Amino acid sequence: MLDQCMVRLPKISFMSAEISFHLHATEDEERCLLAFSNALDIDPQDFTKTVLGGHYGNEVKRYVAHLTGRRADEWGKQLILKMDESDRMRIAGEVEKYLDEHGKLYLRLDKQSLIDGLIRAGIEDVVRVKLKPRLKWNRGKMREDYAEFLLNPLDP
Repeated sequence: MLDQCMVRLPKISFMSAEISFHLHATEDEERCLLAFSNALDIDPQDFTKTVLGGHYGNEVKRYVAHLTGRRADEWGKQLILKMDESDRMRIAGEVEKYLDEHGKLYLRLDKQSLIDGLIRAGIEDVVRVKLKPRLKWNRGKMREDYAEFLLNPLDP
């Protein structure tokens, strides 16, 4: 019989990460890209830019970065580790709102906090993050595992 203390949750591992955000004509493109890149530890060269038209003919720039494999896994875990603890606790408490049926974790990071060098959850003006897990598992267990991961990001 296995000792209950020795039973561990499955280790969450990410196979890909997508980071995206929009910049409006009134935002300083260079300053924002550099600040987000620094706060999120992503090379500005990793972002691709698409120019879109806004509601009033203003230019809106969409930036997207894709990370895969080991890089995505390490980056995703570091992001969770650096995220504000109160935000991690809140997200863990309602984690089902941040997951899709395939186990992808969706986060929204406050752009202004990133400019200040902090990683905080956001609601409106955000950088979107999508983390795709390597494994798929039962939805109930998935919620438990993600909640545990968010509460204890340093556990193996």
